[in-house]
Amino acid sequence: MAIGAGNRAKSGGAAFGLRRLSALLLLAACVLAPRAARATDAPKRAPGAQRDWPCSGCITVVPPSYSPERPAPLMVALHGDGASTDLVVRMWREPLERRGYLLLALRCPRELGCENSFWRWHGDPAWIMAKVDAVEAAYSIDPSRVYLSGWSGGSTYMGLSAPLLSPRFAAINLNGGGVPPPSGECGTCKPPVYYFAGSRNPMISLVRNTADHFKRCGHEVVWDLGQDLDHPGELQAIFAGPVAERVVAWLDTKRNTCLESAASAAAGPDAGEPAPGALLNVTENAIELTSNTTVVNSGVEPTFGAEEPRSTAPEPAKPKSAAPVPGGCGCRPTVVATVPPVWLLSVAAGLLRARRQPNRRLRARRKSTRLGN
Repeated sequence: MAIGAGNRAKSGGAAFGLRRLSALLLLAACVLAPRAARATDAPKRAPGAQRDWPCSGCITVVPPSYSPERPAPLMVALHGDGASTDLVVRMWREPLERRGYLLLALRCPRELGCENSFWRWHGDPAWIMAKVDAVEAAYSIDPSRVYLSGWSGGSTYMGLSAPLLSPRFAAINLNGGGVPPPSGECGTCKPPVYYFAGSRNPMISLVRNTADHFKRCGHEVVWDLGQDLDHPGELQAIFAGPVAERVVAWLDTKRNTCLESAASAAAGPDAGEPAPGALLNVTENAIELTSNTTVVNSGVEPTFGAEEPRSTAPEPAKPKSAAPVPGGCGCRPTVVATVPPVWLLSVAAGLLRARRQPNRRLRARRKSTRLGN
């Protein structure tokens, strides 16, 4: 009996010891886990790619030439529908590193309602601005050399949100996508625009409409048309190198003049009034462009058309300007669309009609059967 009692005491003591050890390990995990999470929140100073900073799924790439003593340019890149930040990094990393740029590849924020489609990119551009602020606070960034680029659905979001995005960026680059703002309004700031698209992109009409919107608003526009390129071909052309090199070389010549001339821009001509001749007229054989448009690698000789007649109709009342954006200039408020675009609604309506047709035929057969009986 004494031996059995001793064994039970030993086993009880061992069990108590295991429970105590488990409790200590659990406590250590609770204490150390937040510290580990906080460690991933801190940006790395060394060159290379850092994942999940400044946001979940985002990637920040620091070039080998980065030095805190020399403010560096920054490209902010938005991925497309179903794409990833890794794809965006592959598109731009090499040409950007050669020129000393930091790259911030943002992931569409699921925690804010993003469902990986362009109309589900978080509608408020303030989320993007907050991530740019985080990078500028952590690294030595030249505020006059911050650029925005989008691929496919990312470009579409940029078009929809153009008036609100314009003040922060020295220039913007859209690739393979675009939808103009539903309000048609122009921002007070007019950063230059580089547009790359394939002639066989199924959304080329919307892309041209977006380029037309920027020209109407007075932006300098470079139109880089890839002949016989469909949407996958556009991506391959960027991966191949020349397109990305052209874009980055062009960005490198641009500075954010809105930061320096916010007051004069606000006092200048109405940004919402179309400039004479600021139209992109597409025909089968030619593209007629205005003088604020440059054609690159299109294979089509530009024809500069005559000025469009100015309308004599009275202008509608203009909304008051919004408060200035921090670090930029004031822009008119606009409502960013959070619904699918017209073309998608049309496709959905067509599918719904096609689905209803068999049901109508079935009801007709049943009716004829009842009449026959």
